[in-house]
Amino acid sequence: MVHKPWAIDQFRRKLDWTACALMPAPRNQCAAATSGGRVYVFGGEYLNEVMEGHEFTLPHKDVLAYDHDADSWSVVTQMPTPRKFCHAITAPDGRIHVIGGLERKPYEWVNSTVIETYVPSTGKWINHGFAPLHMLGAAAGTRDGKIYMLGGFSSDGSYVRSADVSQIEIIGSSASFPRVIAPMPTARVDLAAIEGADGRIYAVGGVVDPGTRSDVVEAYDPKTKSWKVLAPMPTARSNATLAAAADGRIIAMGGMGKCGFTLDTVEAYTPATNSWKTLPSCHCPRMYHASAVTADGRIMMIGGQCKPCCDSERTFLPTAIISKEKIT
Repeated sequence: MVHKPWAIDQFRRKLDWTACALMPAPRNQCAAATSGGRVYVFGGEYLNEVMEGHEFTLPHKDVLAYDHDADSWSVVTQMPTPRKFCHAITAPDGRIHVIGGLERKPYEWVNSTVIETYVPSTGKWINHGFAPLHMLGAAAGTRDGKIYMLGGFSSDGSYVRSADVSQIEIIGSSASFPRVIAPMPTARVDLAAIEGADGRIYAVGGVVDPGTRSDVVEAYDPKTKSWKVLAPMPTARSNATLAAAADGRIIAMGGMGKCGFTLDTVEAYTPATNSWKTLPSCHCPRMYHASAVTADGRIMMIGGQCKPCCDSERTFLPTAIISKEKIT
């Protein structure tokens, strides 16, 4: 199939990304994962109304699936526990674990530690109950079927940034929490994490002090149970997403930069040289978005919000874009 070129006047550029079909509605702070050749999008929030100058948002219940060949979205199920800021992790058997996030209560969003698994082959859900972990502001990575929760706010409710790393194992309908592993060298929240082709878990960016975005990059080696500090990102950011390329590169996309404005910056880290390179930008600045790698090895960036400068109003995005380059 051929995707239509991206075209929004204020961001019109000649870049190595193209637009996908619009989602049925804008989604901010959603999660995405790939299974069985399709990209699934979970949770997120949408703007319900504005009351006395304040935005009132609600969680998306519908789970979307993207068909790359048809360039189309469809609703495949609804989340048992609708939430935003959740994590979606694909297991080796194709199931998708949806972890943590924020649930909407009548007057506020509250921290959720629920773990639910979606089974694409049957369309059914498995509820694993609640994790004895504080996941707010944490990142999730996976290796060999094990899930690693990195950083976030401390579990004592003080909202102090944490360096803790916890492990989750989900087998069948049971979830276990076997151990806390070596803490990260740098405590932070709103970071991103991913497993690289070398088997290490990369922890990238985040917030280290109130309002201070970080360029810190650290990698955990499960074999040696140790961390290594790597070359910093050229652009400090939080709330970015990552993709792991077959050639070893770790690609960081979008996120929140200085002063809270949105980034369109895409940068790639090469472990062999411990260095970063700037890639073509992602057209429209976005943060609080999701990303996934399609069945044919391309990166998708999905939803989120756009706030191009410090004084601008935020806009929730129904858009998704896909890279021309295959990374796997």
